[in-house]
Amino acid sequence: AMGEGTELTLGPNTRLRVLGVEREGIRVELGEGRIQARVRSGSPLLSITSKGRSIRATEAEFSVAVDADGAMVARAEAGSLELEGFGDVQSLGPGAELSAFPGQPTVLGSISQALLLEVAWPEGRIGAQVPLEGQTAPYAQVTVRVGEAEETIRADGDGHFASAIELPVGETRIAVEASDATGEASADTRLLEREAAGPRTQTEVLWGP
Repeated sequence: AMGEGTELTLGPNTRLRVLGVEREGIRVELGEGRIQARVRSGSPLLSITSKGRSIRATEAEFSVAVDADGAMVARAEAGSLELEGFGDVQSLGPGAELSAFPGQPTVLGSISQALLLEVAWPEGRIGAQVPLEGQTAPYAQVTVRVGEAEETIRADGDGHFASAIELPVGETRIAVEASDATGEASADTRLLEREAAGPRTQTEVLWGP
């Protein structure tokens, strides 16, 4: 905190470095984790930087989260935020959130109450190779577990993800979990059954009188 005007609340396992505390404002660098911030009117400028991106506020309530790969989610609960390093996106208004990933376009949307996860589970006869895809939040991390095997992929800017899983013969539990930089997660599971290949039959046709 700085006086009664600026407060930062750090989430678990958050790495934060204070770059400067001056009359003009507070500058901090978020390495990984989550910050909930409140800056009251008349307080010095608060600037939060992470991997070449900067979020600044003089009167706002907002949160910023960054994961180990640099994916970022910022949410403006009240007030507006000034942005730098997010391409053409230069501000974030109240009730809005942004999702960003290094080298990818910044995605804007409304603050969501729960992390979206929709899996297009396969139907009908299932073979050894099964395509699996679905929809979640932009740049969310998706973990697919097939029995004891596990694969982690990253959704694109539209929130779409796709994978190809290998199914053993018989019934197997498939678990899909999506999580974003804030730590929110959603999961879905399904039992898929791959039938054993049936025995090949050979028919002999005899031609004659």
